[in-house]
Amino acid sequence: TKLAVQADETVIAENGRAAVSHGTYTLEIAPPKGKPVTATGAYMNVLTKGDGGWKVARSLVAPTPPAPPAR
Repeated sequence: TKLAVQADETVIAENGRAAVSHGTYTLEIAPPKGKPVTATGAYMNVLTKGDGGWKVARSLVAPTPPAPPAR
C-alpha cells in the first residue's frame, strides 16, 4: 500500500493554534490476490495545536469518481 499526499495550501490562524490544509492524494493498494487498485481525490484537514503539537481535529475526503464504463 502506498499513499502520496500533496498539500496545495496550509493557512495558520493568527493566534497560531489552528490551521487548515487542503490538497490531493493518491492511494495505491496491491492486494495479494486480484488487481491493484488506485484511488485519487482531494482532502481538507482542520488542525489544532496543543501541548503535544499539531493534531487533526476534522478531516474531509472527497474521492474522485470513477470514469464511466466504455460503451
